[in-house]
Amino acid sequence: MWILILCVYISIIPIVLISCKSIGFDDELKEVNDYIDCN
Repeated sequence: MWILILCVYISIIPIVLISCKSIGFDDELKEVNDYIDCN
């Protein structure tokens, strides 16, 4: 069950990072995109 919750967080994280990208977290966005390349 916790795996489902984890997948929901993984789905939300990119949306949050896209919002942070406008603030200037480009490097963080790239790192997480590499990390969530599990699709």
